[in-house]
Order: sequence, then structure tokens, then C-alpha cells
Amino acid sequence: MIDFQNKDERLKIILYISIALAFQAIILSFIYYTSLKSVNNRTIEENSIIISKINSKDKDLLQDIIPVITGKINGSEQNIKDGREILNLYSYGNNLSYKYNPLIGNIANKYISIITLIVCITLIVLVVGIIYLIDPLFKEINLLTHRAENIVENKDIENQKTYKYKGSLDKFIVKFEMMEERIYNNIDILKEEKLNLKNIINDISHQLKTPLMALSMYNEILNDHREMEDEDVDNFITLSKEQLDRMDWLVKTLLKYARLESNIVDYNKEKFLLNNTIEESINPLLVKVEEKKQSLIFKADSEVYLYHDRKWIAEALSNIIKNAIEHTAIGGKIEVGVQETPITVRVWVKDNGEGIDESEIKKIFNRFHKGQNSLNPTSIGIGLCLSKSIVKSHNGDITVDSKVGEGSTFYITFIKIP
Repeated sequence: MIDFQNKDERLKIILYISIALAFQAIILSFIYYTSLKSVNNRTIEENSIIISKINSKDKDLLQDIIPVITGKINGSEQNIKDGREILNLYSYGNNLSYKYNPLIGNIANKYISIITLIVCITLIVLVVGIIYLIDPLFKEINLLTHRAENIVENKDIENQKTYKYKGSLDKFIVKFEMMEERIYNNIDILKEEKLNLKNIINDISHQLKTPLMALSMYNEILNDHREMEDEDVDNFITLSKEQLDRMDWLVKTLLKYARLESNIVDYNKEKFLLNNTIEESINPLLVKVEEKKQSLIFKADSEVYLYHDRKWIAEALSNIIKNAIEHTAIGGKIEVGVQETPITVRVWVKDNGEGIDESEIKKIFNRFHKGQNSLNPTSIGIGLCLSKSIVKSHNGDITVDSKVGEGSTFYITFIKIP
């Protein structure tokens, strides 16, 4: 494919050089013609003087000289030899420099100076013109070099002047700017990931601090009261085990969240029946539902298939359903349903629990956020955050519709993949 911009730039330079050289050729041709004319006139003048001198001395000899001067008769080799011998006596031979030749000396000196001047002027014009034409190119190269140095030295991007060079570098500049933008975007992403990792570590430290302090306190009590009754010792051992179980669950959950946030989870996505995945997410929670004497209903008018990882989506839905169970009072009602449209699949989880204040809705998916009205003192507020990450990795999103005192509805919407 022809690059018309590059071709035009090359043609512009070639045309400029051609015009300069053509102008020089015209000037030199004019000088050449003028110098020949001057030599011709000078030759005629010299011959006229010779004829005049001969005519005044010997008119008969004149008849022999004129045909030679006008070129009608060529002299013999002997004539030329004899003439040279005579002229050599006056230092007028082949060794005579053109500078001292009275016929062309002045003319040659004059026009050599003019030709030298013309050549110099032409070269200057060519150099200045070419510099003018390619100056934007070098400016752009210097600018790109400076910007590349900023990238290497990890400096912040500057609002740099662009010369809009429309030529050989045009496409390269566009690609360079795209590369530059991508590199800075990647740097920003890495900075965000670094900050996020720092926050995760701080949050993990904070979450582990409570059970560790409890374990430390239980051990101190057991150590300071060795005469304690066996029943009391068993109680403290049970409390310690609960804290260890909590720490085990907490560490596993946080590691799972860290994997999701680092995008290192290898999802096994296939086209599965979503109804079965929803049932898998509900079954482990039925014991809690019975404990709170709640009703949990799953509604599905048809079989809905979705391209997803059953294990991870089941966990995401389980966290949302578990959240509904925890925030719904004893004897409450929870409803789970699924529906399909030509382009989406939607799962909803509806409860008639305490509801969520409008100011809290935007915060519930934040890591370690606990609602103001949470009924579960052991909750650490990471379940919904996990669910959000899992659903997003499946081209989905979670929205919430809630009113305080009336309950909440979580909508999990997936874009269907053919």
C-alpha cells in the first residue's frame, strides 16, 4: 500500500533540489553563452587589428591572410610550425597560461569568479532549504527522544508540544504515542495494585489481630490459673478452638480474595445449567435457614444455561444468599430466582429483612465493610466484596434495590456469551 504522505515528503525534497539545480544549470548556461560571445567578439577585434596592420603595409599579402582568418583556407602543418616558432620568440606558445593570454585572460578570470559565486550560492540555498524542510523532523525526533527518556526514568508524563510532522514519522509518532499512553496506563495500574496490596496486607493484619489477641488472653489465663477447674479449662480450650477455626477460615477467605484481586484465578468456564449452580449455592445454607425458622424459595420458570465456572459462581451466590439470611430476622422470607433475556441472564436474591440505608448501598461491596445494622457480630464484611469480584470476572455486575425496614433485592446480571 502506497504511503502518500511519505511519498509527498520525498517528492517535495526532490522537487526543491531539482528546481535549485535547474536554476543553477540555466545560470551556468547563460554564463557559458555570454563567455563564448565575449571570446568571439574579442577574437574578431584581434583579427580586425591584424588585418588593419597588414593592409597598411602589404595589400597583396592581405589577400592570402583573409581566407585563413575567415576559415575558408586551412593553413598547412608547415605554416603552423613556422608560426609557432615565431610566436615562441615572444613567449606566446602552448606553455602560455590562459591567465596571461590577452585574448581570453580577462574573460576567463571574470567568468570563473562568477561561476564559483553561483555554485556557492546554489549550495547555500540547497543546504538552507533542506534544513528548513527537515527541521520539523529533527524537532520531532528530539521530542520523541525526550519523551522516551521520561519513560525510561519513570517520570510523570508532560504536556509536550507536538510539531504535527506529516511525513515519514507520522505513523511512527502515532504508534509511539499509543505505546507511551499504554506504558503510563500500565504504570498507573501497577501503582494501584501496589496500593491495593498494601491495603490488603493492612486489612489482613487488622482482621487477624482480634483472634490472636483473644488466643493470647486465653493462654495467659490458663497459664496464670493452673489450679482452674477442668470444666473451666475445657471452656477456654473450646474458645481457643473457635478462634483458631475463625483464623483458619479468615486466612483461606483472604487468600481467595487476594487471588481474585491479582487476576491469577484459573476459571474453568463451561456452559452449565445455572439452575444447578444456584441449588449448589443454597444447599449448604439450609441448616442456617432452619435455625432461624426462615423460608427460602428458589423460583425458576425454565432451565437457564450460562457460560461460567460452577464452583466460583456458586460461592458468589452463596455469599449473597448468606448475607440475606444474616440480615433477615427469625421467621423471615428469602426468595431466589433466575430469568433469561436474549442478551442477559439475571439472578435475584430477595429478602424481607432489615434493609439497607441508601448511604450504605455504595459501601456494602467494599472490603471489610460491615453494615450499621449487622445482626452477625462475627461477620468481617468480605463476602459481598468476593462476590462482586467473581461476578465481574464473568462479565457480570451486581446491583441492589433496598429500603430500610422493607428488605433488599440483589440483582446479579450476566451478559450472555454465544
